[in-house]
Amino acid sequence: MALPKKPRLRKRADDLWAFAVKQDWNCQCAMCGRRDGVLDAHHIIPRRWERFRYNLANGLLLCFQCHKHDNDRGAHQNSLGFDSWLKETYPVRYEWCKTIQDTNEHHKFDGTKTKTYYLDVLGQLRQYVEPEEFERIVGVKLVRQLEDNDVPS
Repeated sequence: MALPKKPRLRKRADDLWAFAVKQDWNCQCAMCGRRDGVLDAHHIIPRRWERFRYNLANGLLLCFQCHKHDNDRGAHQNSLGFDSWLKETYPVRYEWCKTIQDTNEHHKFDGTKTKTYYLDVLGQLRQYVEPEEFERIVGVKLVRQLEDNDVPS
């Protein structure tokens, strides 16, 4: 059975990471505590830096308002305000991110973004979600392939 194309595997990895972040934050906005409405998984170190794209420590759960529209500390509206908020509220996470950025670790990615890479990411993220959620996000056929070791190299 053929694997999904690479863009589809990447989308599944992104969706699985976002779901794992949501679970990690107990379905609650890290800024305002909101539990209803749209809740977005936000990358502290931008997701274009592939090395940390799927690291749960790089994720915060934010409601739509805090994520996109808060002029004082919103992640996409006021980066200085966001950094200040992160430093004050989650100092350990802030220091982790700052250390990575200060040492340019976020620029270093030793892998190649192949189908195998995304399958590995799915396997690593699998531990953070319940089996039924993993199957829902990844897809029944791909889960069966992974379980049967029917994944072409």
